Amino acid sequence: MERERPLLTKISDLEQKQGVINTKINALKSIQVSKKRWVILFENVSSVLPPNMWITSLNQLSNNDLEMRGTTFDFSEVAEYMVKLEKQVSVEKVSLVNISTSKVDGEEAYTFTIKVLLKQDLGMEG
Repeated sequence: MERERPLLTKISDLEQKQGVINTKINALKSIQVSKKRWVILFENVSSVLPPNMWITSLNQLSNNDLEMRGTTFDFSEVAEYMVKLEKQVSVEKVSLVNISTSKVDGEEAYTFTIKVLLKQDLGMEG
């Protein structure tokens, strides 16, 4: 038994190192999924953005919930954007939180906040 102690110690050390390596591998995989998720999301958000609208903020409320704020000169573009956004592969549901009038360079504009529920498996495919 005493002769095997160095070998058992070495095995234990290697198992510990393997555990550390596996933790790092899992962290890298998670980063890759997260990166892919955001790339898909930003492509989807920008591809359906109407011409007179711009996004002023995008906040992640939880893992699958976003709050988007934006402004437009055309009131109907808010509804149009919400409908198009909900059809995107990354989006589960879109809801209007609020909309109000504001002035931008002396012109009437509409400032809005929408909540976007993302699909849970976004970025995990392929």
